Amino acid sequence: MNQRLEILFLSQEDVIRAGVLDVKAALDDVERAFRLHAEGSLENPPKTLMAIGESLFISMPVASRDGAVPYAGIKWAAESRNNIRNIKWAAESRNNILPSAPNIAPAAVPALPYGMDVVILSSVENAAPLAVMDGTLITAVRTAAATGVAVKYLALPDTRVACLVGCGVIGRTTAWVLPEVLPALEEIYLFDIREEKAEALARELNERWSAGSAGPVVRVTRVTKDKGLEDAVRASSVTVTMTTATKPFIKREWLGEGAFYAQIGTNEAEDAVVLEADRVVVDEWEQTKHYLPSMMSRLYREGRLTDAGVVNLREIVAGKTEGRRTRQDLVIFDSFGVACEDFMVASRIYEVAKKRGIGRVLPFWEAPKWL
Repeated sequence: MNQRLEILFLSQEDVIRAGVLDVKAALDDVERAFRLHAEGSLENPPKTLMAIGESLFISMPVASRDGAVPYAGIKWAAESRNNIRNIKWAAESRNNILPSAPNIAPAAVPALPYGMDVVILSSVENAAPLAVMDGTLITAVRTAAATGVAVKYLALPDTRVACLVGCGVIGRTTAWVLPEVLPALEEIYLFDIREEKAEALARELNERWSAGSAGPVVRVTRVTKDKGLEDAVRASSVTVTMTTATKPFIKREWLGEGAFYAQIGTNEAEDAVVLEADRVVVDEWEQTKHYLPSMMSRLYREGRLTDAGVVNLREIVAGKTEGRRTRQDLVIFDSFGVACEDFMVASRIYEVAKKRGIGRVLPFWEAPKWL
């Protein structure tokens, strides 16, 4: 009997070749994930978190119950605020403007992403490990896709103007997603506390859309004495914030009639935004309400936000409850990230990679030492 066991290793370059940056496919993956979860086809327990210093480590398991997807999986997500400082330090060093180390070569200053993730897939049938892959880009795309699904079901379909706050990795992928779910979108405002990041992303997006299919005009909004960010949010029917802010900066009065607001960070909106919303939607309430650093959890623990006042997005996607009730509703979506989102994207990447011969097949063992 052949007892050799092999696994497929997919590097970041491999997952790109297998289509991880295809946001249309990711939107389909994540929408299907929400629907299967609502139907009870997925086992998706809450994530567990471990904070060590400036770093956070997150375990996110998920499995198919009924064979709808023949895998079980887990994402090991890790992020560190130290890397934000390192990225800035590296950029300054490259420009030779760091007084303490003016002659450091760029290669000597490694900059790591804020988040770095790994996904493992196993067979549901026999528990054998099948694949290990880079999950960093999966996270970037599925986070944007989850927002995109929320926009599809909750925002006004004739939205013409959107505002994105935070121009990092998730800001980029969210900008890619919005035109796919907002067919009337004409303009996107960008804001970042580091203005050069907003400028760079605006150039990148305008070049992307001018070189390919038509997309919205991207403009950068600045905080100035004439309240640039406030004006941009007030002008937008869809606003998405995705920052590492620890203090709220989105004010209730900025969000007009019929607005959709998505909070991807944990403390970006003032309490009134949530408490006065006509509809409060989350990706997984049982998970969100127990995440102590989140303002949503704080409002729940203070008794100002109740279970009855919150709806899981999957229930809306599956048609089990309504989302937006009227054009005038203020609807908010708080996204904390759910394992089934990563799982569905990773499953597609694995199947494409197998079909196309992408990645490296590695021996796990020639034969198990003990049975």
